[in-house]
Amino acid sequence: MTQLEEMPDRTMDVVQIVGAVISMYNAVEVYVCAFSTFKKYNTLYCWSVLACATGLLLQSISWMFIYYKLYSNKYLIMAIVASSVGWWAMVTGFSLTLYSRLTIVDVPRAYCDWIRNLIIFNFLFCHLPTTMFTFGARMIGTDVWVTGYSVIEKIQVTMFLIQEVILSSMYVIHVGQGYGKEMKTVKRHTLYVNILVLILDLVVVIVEYAGLFAIQVALKVAVYSIKIKLEFLILRQLTDANKAFRRSTLGPVRSAGNRTETPIKSNNGLGRKSNTHAEVFTSGSAIAL
Repeated sequence: MTQLEEMPDRTMDVVQIVGAVISMYNAVEVYVCAFSTFKKYNTLYCWSVLACATGLLLQSISWMFIYYKLYSNKYLIMAIVASSVGWWAMVTGFSLTLYSRLTIVDVPRAYCDWIRNLIIFNFLFCHLPTTMFTFGARMIGTDVWVTGYSVIEKIQVTMFLIQEVILSSMYVIHVGQGYGKEMKTVKRHTLYVNILVLILDLVVVIVEYAGLFAIQVALKVAVYSIKIKLEFLILRQLTDANKAFRRSTLGPVRSAGNRTETPIKSNNGLGRKSNTHAEVFTSGSAIAL
């Protein structure tokens, strides 16, 4: 970031509005699909998805207030708080969504623990310092705070990119191991989706390093909203393939209406039954992309 304040023009207005509309539309759709497809809500995956969607709404709406100065000076702090909390929920909520699905593939416990610690580290040493410098740059506005914000902003964007690349790579590497041909298609689609996500993330990082802060914010919320929808697609495919494999090897245990339930035990070697997302989804539900 080279400027915290950028003069709005017609092109920039279009970028901001389009980014916010895409983000809010996708967030609402994620809410609708989550509540219409999840059978259980007491899972890390469910809460992470809802946290990410909530963060998208908070970040998009609060940034519109900040960018267009739709507040009096005494309410600036409220807009910054809402934007910061929304950013926390959006970014870390998405990382926890990726982390939670590692339990349904054969990822060793040591790797899962290491990734969990990485998420905690980045929350403490990226989210919190960036928020502090955001308040300083916006409320105080001296060169020290503005320069510090510019530096920490680039660091956190890079760190969260690395974190999500690690999470996605772990999943791509381990998905399908020990399963039948049903998983090969899922693995191929997962690889394609993760390549697309990586390209989108790299665009956000490049825009940030180019100093186009306002564009980066609008682009980031839109990208995260697309990523969380793609996450639904990947997990839905994994769930269907997992059920097909179990039916071909074990056979269905119970059928009820339009739903077939098969006993699924964790294949992750963690010594416990996983909150498998096959149990969270109902058959026939999907999210439009």
